[in-house]
Amino acid sequence: ASDDKEVRVWGLAPQTQPDGQCLHILCGHANWVLGCDISPDGTLVASASGDNTVKIWQLDSGRLLRTL
Repeated sequence: ASDDKEVRVWGLAPQTQPDGQCLHILCGHANWVLGCDISPDGTLVASASGDNTVKIWQLDSGRLLRTL
């Protein structure tokens, strides 16, 4: 959860460069981010916010794909 309205994506897998660094900051929510989840194939992130939206993001680029 985040009160800064952002989701941060961190490089933790051996194939990410550099490991342990922030890869993306996903901005777009108008209220706290209450939770997020990664798709089973590892390509998408869904973030839920107190602004009553769910945002779908492309994990490798950090690009916002859709707001629900």
